[in-house]
Amino acid sequence: MKTVRHSITWLVLASVLPFAAISGHAQTVATASQRMAPTAKSLPILVAATEMVSSSSAELPDAPGTLVVPDALGSGHQPASSAAKTGTITERKMVKFIPPNAIAQPLTAGDKVKLSLFQLVAPVALMGDIVSAGYSHLSNSSPNYGTNSTAFAQRFGAAVARTSSQEVFTGAVMAPLLHMDPRYYVRGSEFSLKNRIVYAGTRVLVTRTDSGRRTINAPLLIGYAGAAALSNTYYPQINRNFKDTASEYGSSLGGAALGFLFDEFADDFLRAIHLRAN
Repeated sequence: MKTVRHSITWLVLASVLPFAAISGHAQTVATASQRMAPTAKSLPILVAATEMVSSSSAELPDAPGTLVVPDALGSGHQPASSAAKTGTITERKMVKFIPPNAIAQPLTAGDKVKLSLFQLVAPVALMGDIVSAGYSHLSNSSPNYGTNSTAFAQRFGAAVARTSSQEVFTGAVMAPLLHMDPRYYVRGSEFSLKNRIVYAGTRVLVTRTDSGRRTINAPLLIGYAGAAALSNTYYPQINRNFKDTASEYGSSLGGAALGFLFDEFADDFLRAIHLRAN
């Protein structure tokens, strides 16, 4: 019987204690609420604090995603709320390179595909193909179509096919798959000439992710390798071998480095010849 009475006693206590704890907690909260209730003296202070918070919130930029801005080393990112104080948000998404201290809008996978396709018809790309075909024609190097006028047309067609496949593989395929940012972030004149040259040249090997983290430029390295392999389908038979394919791959990476140098100093050149305002 003692065991039964003890069990009943513990059962009653187990049922009552939670309600007692809740009741005591409610009394504590009520007491604290009374102590924290604004008095006539504290009301003006609370109103002023509320206005300060509201004005601060109104100053924050509307940013649906994380906006990226180059830091001093070009290797990281800042939130838009802090970056907007020192940079300007780029209005257009379909630009291949981002000016110094500018805040780049984030790109979706579809944006990367569109940006890559836009580059295929860019005048700069066409000029690069003409220069590449001309150099190959004058030096009679790979692809070995010959040296007559027909050969130059063939070289030009091969250059267009090569650069187009490089752009598609890199920007439209690998960049979305690997979540990489395909754009070039210009360092600008606040850095030394040597620093900018080294920075531009090494972008062949280094790029940034969509979140702004520095990483190996896998899209470019893989994409250019795929384009070099594809060239064996339209190059002359004499150039369809491992040696020429490897040479093509290496020269393409060198061309990419020169392209990054162009992006780095293009604005400076245009300002120097007064085609762009300072």
